[in-house]
Amino acid sequence: MKKYFLAFVILLSFSADGAPLPSQKGQVVLPSKESSVEFVAIGRPTALKIRGKGGIPEGSFFIQKNEVTGSVEVILENFDTGIGLRNEHMRKKYLEIEKFPKAKLEVKKMILPPSFWREENTSFKEVAYEGVLSLHGVSRSVQGVFELEKRADHISVQASFTLKLSDFGIMTPNFKGITVAQDVQVIVSFLAPLKKI
Repeated sequence: MKKYFLAFVILLSFSADGAPLPSQKGQVVLPSKESSVEFVAIGRPTALKIRGKGGIPEGSFFIQKNEVTGSVEVILENFDTGIGLRNEHMRKKYLEIEKFPKAKLEVKKMILPPSFWREENTSFKEVAYEGVLSLHGVSRSVQGVFELEKRADHISVQASFTLKLSDFGIMTPNFKGITVAQDVQVIVSFLAPLKKI
């Protein structure tokens, strides 16, 4: 599991005329068919990009006014780098999935822009977030950015962050003379209904 997780700007919960906005609470549950997690690691000395795909995040987020809380988990065994032997080494030797089968990201600071509830069709880019990533038996703070598109009844998100393997007690992977760089990028994408509550 590599480079992975979220912060925003505190919104005013009133409309232009000072009246409270109507629906300022919502829930987003990640549907597995529309969600994915992947990582990108760089091999040295060749600068080869190693992509791990197939991670499916499960979890939910709650939005109150413009503050977001929630968490997502991913089963590490599902990641596929495209080479069977490399997958086996990644899962058993480095991630040790028998001891640590999942990774979890908890959102600690995510503030949506002020226009989130006011507009049905809007998008936001390069919004920062903060969270805690639990991976390989270690929990550490992570920071990243995301892009979000909101429509009348759903939102689509792509969030990313970078993790350092040594911060999580993961040995530096080495495969056929290629050593993986310590910094790994994680990308989480999903399209999910926004249920107002």
